[in-house]
Amino acid sequence: MLCDLTNKANCDKKKTLQIDKEFNLLSCERMYLDHIISFYSRLVIVFFFWGAFINVGASAVNSREIGDLLERTLSSLDKMLLFFGDDFASVNVDGLFGIRVGQGSVNQTLTDCEDTRFHCPQWLNEKLRDVNDKINNIAAYAAPYVENQDTKYYRNFLPLLDGPYILHYKIETINEPHILEHDGNRKYDELKGDRCLSLLIGTDEMEPKCSVTEDCWSFMTESNQHGYYITHQLLYFIIADKIGCLPAIELRLKSLGESTVRGLETKLCGHILADAKRATIDNHVAFFQQDLFLEQSLLCSILGYQNFIRPQWVRMVLAWQSDDGCFKFIPSMTTVDTEITQLQGEERRLLLLMKQEAENIDQLPSVTGRKLMREKVMKGECLAHKTGLGFGLVGSYIRYFVRSLYVPQELNP
Repeated sequence: MLCDLTNKANCDKKKTLQIDKEFNLLSCERMYLDHIISFYSRLVIVFFFWGAFINVGASAVNSREIGDLLERTLSSLDKMLLFFGDDFASVNVDGLFGIRVGQGSVNQTLTDCEDTRFHCPQWLNEKLRDVNDKINNIAAYAAPYVENQDTKYYRNFLPLLDGPYILHYKIETINEPHILEHDGNRKYDELKGDRCLSLLIGTDEMEPKCSVTEDCWSFMTESNQHGYYITHQLLYFIIADKIGCLPAIELRLKSLGESTVRGLETKLCGHILADAKRATIDNHVAFFQQDLFLEQSLLCSILGYQNFIRPQWVRMVLAWQSDDGCFKFIPSMTTVDTEITQLQGEERRLLLLMKQEAENIDQLPSVTGRKLMREKVMKGECLAHKTGLGFGLVGSYIRYFVRSLYVPQELNP
């Protein structure tokens, strides 16, 4: 009995030692596993935060650049407002057109910022309201003087000048420039273009608003155009959007193989982008091409095509603005005369015509009442058409930068 008890005690002791040994081994294995899990967990966390740091750093750099450009474009717009406010009596149709296009961008930016889902700071809301009020005042002051320059023409195109351009806007990238073989012999027929716009606007007494004739449709959709011809083709569809004539346009789209106006605008802006890129060499555009570059950038950027709002182009355009806020024809007469002598052929002819027109437009006879696309010298050798384009373009820059900084990505159209 005693022996059995002794043996039992020894057996229990051996079992206890075996259990302890197994427990210790299990504990070691568990500690090892815990160590491995902890190590990889820390590694995952490190990579997670490192990746987040990298992303935040990249975004911060991008945000800083956009913030800087927003500040500079707001300042640029302020200077143009001061300029136009000081010389509103010299504004022409083109200048007022640019002011209204710029107002549309400011107006729509303010609408965005007043949406509680957006994150615009209070100072920006107040700034945009102030700018919008100033634009309204300048447009109201300038309108009688613009009308007095050519009453018939002003009234014929009043629907294009009587309010801001509120357009369908979608931020989008054009994948590839649409490089075409241009028909260099085709010139934009201004009289025909005016006639087609009058039919669309509804100021032609013979036809109702939104009329699109076969002749006008063919003219406004002629393929393989460039320069001012293709920008005015695009302008035709932008005006159709502004005045509510898109349904009439969409009825004819099938003949072009397009299903939407946006598709046609994308194609046109693709061609225009190719033109603009050809004109830009080392972030420099020759002086005689600056007006066209502004028009190209304005008409496509107000639709949301961000290819035209690349930072280097924005800085280039802002550098063209003079200290008194306008865009001038001549930094100095010597500079332009020198550039003219260095040009050849068609480019030289165009610049000479621009120079002559800018200096003499008010003295030229107005047989047809044609003023659109014509330049006018304002105070200090400033140009009404070029400054109007600059105003509209800077307004579109501001809209894009505000949406990039303060609008949640999922809310961007």
